[in-house]
Amino acid sequence: MATTQLSGAQQIALSLHHLGIRVIFGLVGIPVVQIAEECLKLGIRFIAFRNEQAASYAATAYGYLTGKPGVCLVVGGPGVLHAMAGVGNAESNRWPLLLLAGSSGSNLVTKGAFQELDAVSLLTPHTKAALRASLESIPRTLSTAYRSAWYGKGGTGF
Repeated sequence: MATTQLSGAQQIALSLHHLGIRVIFGLVGIPVVQIAEECLKLGIRFIAFRNEQAASYAATAYGYLTGKPGVCLVVGGPGVLHAMAGVGNAESNRWPLLLLAGSSGSNLVTKGAFQELDAVSLLTPHTKAALRASLESIPRTLSTAYRSAWYGKGGTGF
């Protein structure tokens, strides 16, 4: 089945599986619950937390302990803001972290949409790569972010 026939959540889960990810940390909510469900279908373990800060810290600790990027899944807007603690931890300690979250397009931010936040602009100064994927570019974008977080100087991909 071509990736264009898969939903975004299916493409993300399949891409994570192909990258060898076997565990993700996070707090699910609308609209990222489908990503967690698709990951579970592929055998990727989802470790749930009550808040994004704890999930992002757990993902950074996983990155430190394994040497591979820990993956943290959060909703956009407030989820990204709460996950900033783990991003800062990964940045200052040079631990590999991949944060997956929603983001409004910078030209679409109108201060009125659900969980609206230009997360890419917020995270760019604190990450090695802050990327926004389109439906067609999900596999390539996730691979780029993951490899950016893993190779070279440790740090965060988004």
